Amino acid sequence: MNIQLYSEFKIHENIVIPLSREVREEQVQPYFVSEETVSAFGPLQDIEVRAYNEQYVLYIYHQPGLAGGHAINTAYVEEVLQVLAPFVADTHFVIYNRSYDLDTYYDVAFTEIKINNSQYSSTRPTFKEAIPGSRFLDLGTGGVQQCFDFPEEFLFASGHWKTDPGTRDFLVSGMLHRMEITLRQRGTHATHSPIDYAMAFNLTKEIERLVTLHQPQSLPQKIQKVVDNIIACQARDRKLILQLIQEKAVDSKTKVDLRVIKAAEKKLGVTFPLTFQERYTTIGNGGANLAYTFLPIDRMVWITGKLRSQYTGFPNYLIPFAYQGNSRYSCLDASKMNFPVVMVDRKQVLTATPWYDAFVQTHNSFEDWLEDQFMR
Repeated sequence: MNIQLYSEFKIHENIVIPLSREVREEQVQPYFVSEETVSAFGPLQDIEVRAYNEQYVLYIYHQPGLAGGHAINTAYVEEVLQVLAPFVADTHFVIYNRSYDLDTYYDVAFTEIKINNSQYSSTRPTFKEAIPGSRFLDLGTGGVQQCFDFPEEFLFASGHWKTDPGTRDFLVSGMLHRMEITLRQRGTHATHSPIDYAMAFNLTKEIERLVTLHQPQSLPQKIQKVVDNIIACQARDRKLILQLIQEKAVDSKTKVDLRVIKAAEKKLGVTFPLTFQERYTTIGNGGANLAYTFLPIDRMVWITGKLRSQYTGFPNYLIPFAYQGNSRYSCLDASKMNFPVVMVDRKQVLTATPWYDAFVQTHNSFEDWLEDQFMR
């Protein structure tokens, strides 16, 4: 298990909670651990009491396991906190557990703990409660397994950034950091490997969220400059991606008039990403290589309509655009600005238990999916 802790909605490797000076040694002795008892593998317990500067403190650990994974005994942490709650200052944190090698939401469980006026309380919210409004969580109308940064998703959806400048600054700094790294990796000239071409497109969601975090004001000049550079990088890399597709295209058909694409958008009730549109208007209406078959626009509209009518609850924002064989389609997720790609298995739509196992996000953006295809 991969453990992360959030104290006052800030991310921590470990959480340190000072105890009041009224606590007596015999009260903390059962949980006291000296430096000598810490093994080569790390702390022996998930929560410990230590003496520090003539005061006792609680340590909650991001504990490594023997096999390189992580584990935490949440029940034991709660037991200790309930006993010592009268001596703990008001605190609020979340223990978050997820499987080590899968990042999809149903593999995650977390416990939210609060101590207020010496009163202990804990809840185990579902993801639906923790991240309301995320479409992929609405299992009643279809859901999509989605890879995401849980801490950021949780902090953003919780809305605490609206009243807490510290939370907002934390989110903004993380997004800017990713953007600046991408710009450094991409450089000012397009001399890099095609494996880098989708990096800027994967940051479209960050741009959308930066705007939201600063509303109703416009973006500060420094942030706007970074955003503008990402958008310029996207425009440059879009040309490179389409050029590579043109070189690798097999059996590409007649190019599509933009009016046909706009008519398809209107009929389906979605908007296609610009790279997607230009792929059809500059390269061809459909086409294939060894890994997939791009659907012609009319076929795409027909299959989407069939899936919507045939399977109750098929998400209206998923648009199949490429056939991968064996009843599997790559679909645009048109509900998000970065247009992630979701693999839909028609055979599993009716048989999968749980039902959303038939829908798995495979790429963070349409460009990310294209890059993966032409790098094969």
